[in-house]
Amino acid sequence: MSKQITEDKETQHENQKDVAGINDLPREILIKIFSNLDTLELVKLKLVCKDWAHAVSDETTWVNSFKKNLGTGRVFPSVSGSSTWMVEYMTRVKTTRKWKKAIAVHKSFQLFNDEYGLVDLALVSFSQEKLLTFSRIHGDISICNVLNGRHQTFIPGNVQFGQISSYALNWSYLFIGNRNGEVFSKNLMTSTSSSSARTSILKFDVEEHLRDIDVWDLAISPRLDKFKQRIDFIAAYKNGELVCWNSNGKRVKSVHFDDSLIKIKSDFHKYIIVVGLKKLYKVDYTNFDVTEFDHDVNIEDKERCIVDFDYGSTSVIISYENIIRCFTFGVSNTDRRELILPYNVHSVKGVVQTAPRTRTHNRETYLAGGDGLLYANVLSDDSILVWNIRENEAKITPQCQIFPSFSKHHPRIPDEYPIVTCVALNASIVAVGGYNGFMNIYDAYTGEYLREGSIKFPKKMSRMYEHVVPNSKIILNEDSLATNGVTLCGDVAQYFSFGENNQESSASKKSKLSLAHSSSKNPVHQSIRDQIDDYDHLQEAENQRQRLFEKYNGASFDNDEDELTTALAISESYHQSSLPSTQTPSLSLNESDPDYQLQLALELSKSEQTIDKDLEEVLRLSLEEK
Repeated sequence: MSKQITEDKETQHENQKDVAGINDLPREILIKIFSNLDTLELVKLKLVCKDWAHAVSDETTWVNSFKKNLGTGRVFPSVSGSSTWMVEYMTRVKTTRKWKKAIAVHKSFQLFNDEYGLVDLALVSFSQEKLLTFSRIHGDISICNVLNGRHQTFIPGNVQFGQISSYALNWSYLFIGNRNGEVFSKNLMTSTSSSSARTSILKFDVEEHLRDIDVWDLAISPRLDKFKQRIDFIAAYKNGELVCWNSNGKRVKSVHFDDSLIKIKSDFHKYIIVVGLKKLYKVDYTNFDVTEFDHDVNIEDKERCIVDFDYGSTSVIISYENIIRCFTFGVSNTDRRELILPYNVHSVKGVVQTAPRTRTHNRETYLAGGDGLLYANVLSDDSILVWNIRENEAKITPQCQIFPSFSKHHPRIPDEYPIVTCVALNASIVAVGGYNGFMNIYDAYTGEYLREGSIKFPKKMSRMYEHVVPNSKIILNEDSLATNGVTLCGDVAQYFSFGENNQESSASKKSKLSLAHSSSKNPVHQSIRDQIDDYDHLQEAENQRQRLFEKYNGASFDNDEDELTTALAISESYHQSSLPSTQTPSLSLNESDPDYQLQLALELSKSEQTIDKDLEEVLRLSLEEK
């Protein structure tokens, strides 16, 4: 009897061996199955066994999961700056949620730059809290605090500039070219609003044959050589002359092309990229060897030709009429991708994604998503086409197409006016500007409308209610984790921020440093300045309390939205004041820990007032897996 039982067990065991289980499937099949699951389920599956953990951790699984849940492709810009796909997923979801749901703060102020409010170029340093605007009509510059418009400095242009045809600008120098072939530089650090500003202007020594020739484009080094030996300024002339100078105005090198040069760009380290009416040129920065390529775009009007660059992939984007082409330079050849629009649709504007300089000038392919870079074309049919410059495909494939529409409060515009006036985008969202400060925010991958990103200007800025004024610029913080920026409309700017942006500005750090060392340098003057600053802060606080007191005690509101906003502000203020101090996260984490990034993401998730339980559970399971 026992012998029979033993034989039956052996037979049953052999039959079980013949039955295939899920672990007998090829890993490719497992990956395809797991790719259809959401993130929480994926993390739980990693805990089942080693084979499943390997399948879940495979890049293909996450590529499909990102595409299914977030709408991204295989290559996309990184938000987290991490090589861990889990961290990238969590960070991206939380950042998008902030753009969509976080409490917004808006501050509007008037700019002193030009009475007509014409801003042709703007620079923003969110770390230093500075905004610089430039108007090409007279070469005027205004610098102020980007958060509230205070401490405005006005630097007027100069009659020497003449008719400005091109310009380039950084925080230290303005570089000007005019229609007579003349070139000037202006030192902004020594410029003032008085007539003594002339001493800061340097007129370059231009050769005779270049006079009366239009300067079509300029490039300026982000950091000028203090020894004044390297190339700091580059000018491209209509007749095909490329001229390089140092900061003393001395000509270093010149190259002639049998072409009209419409656009130049350089990293002032490796190469100079030149776009002509006929060809593309890559110039070696050290020995000035020239490599040329045919772009095959019949450019008849340079003003309608849109040219942008991506240093990280050495790519040039040319948009003209209904053609969008992306050229990527190799060692001896160039790859070309293109997108042909319908014959009655053409590109009006082109914008490269806002990103840190380390991402735009270098490509870090080890990051989750391959460190892509987005580009947006504003089309004549009032739509916005978003695509990836660094996508590894034979042709340009749009990520999404956005057809924006603004709220009922948006001013009515004539039919011949374009709906979209300006666009900015980062690794998560696309900000679309209309008129009179109105701005909408959309998801950069799905094109989904997230929220209205602006509020009405105060009624004291009456010109914004009497005229239809197009937005001129939207500038987003280059930090992919930040959710703030500034909108320019005429002579008015509006700073916006969604949720907390926990970045201590360098201006704040510098202020703390100066207070710490105030006793060692001019203590009397420092004490006076400190007392003046304290008085200003107290005065502003008193004015703000008085305004809030009037509203809280039944004063009339401008509209129903204003009343609702005030009620929400009171509620939020009470909620924050009632939070116990223990809710502030303590990030005492060791960066050398291999799980540092996951732990950091978990701690950050705890600091949010609204916690996504699924996201927190994903992080916990990932850490427990170790």
